[in-house]
Amino acid sequence: MDILGVSKIADSITNIVGRFIPDKNQLAEVKADLEKSISNGEIELEKIALEKDKLNANYRVELLQKLPVPFILYTFLLIIINNSIISPYINLIFNVQVPILPIDENLYNLIGWLFGSVMAKQTVGKFSPNLFKK
Repeated sequence: MDILGVSKIADSITNIVGRFIPDKNQLAEVKADLEKSISNGEIELEKIALEKDKLNANYRVELLQKLPVPFILYTFLLIIINNSIISPYINLIFNVQVPILPIDENLYNLIGWLFGSVMAKQTVGKFSPNLFKK
């Protein structure tokens, strides 16, 4: 019985390594060595699990930081399209009053700052590509 899931971990690693080692005997030896190392505590599963959790947490934080900006920009773009294209044509063709959505000054300022910061990051990223990498 495998309490720590050693064989599952060894299987997943040997599946990846198997792409580079075509010989089945060598692959079996690698898997046996890997299981032995994990069982002896040479490879610490807890550290691996903690690192995986850290990476997942960083990914979630990055998503929370990156997702609102395109959402706000696309919403602003849809308001502009509605006000300048859709609403006038529907009013002209069907004689139906489609409301024009107001753009608040604060929203307009927010969009200006967001667009400016995105453009600045892109420009700086072209000149120094390692600046925003972790």
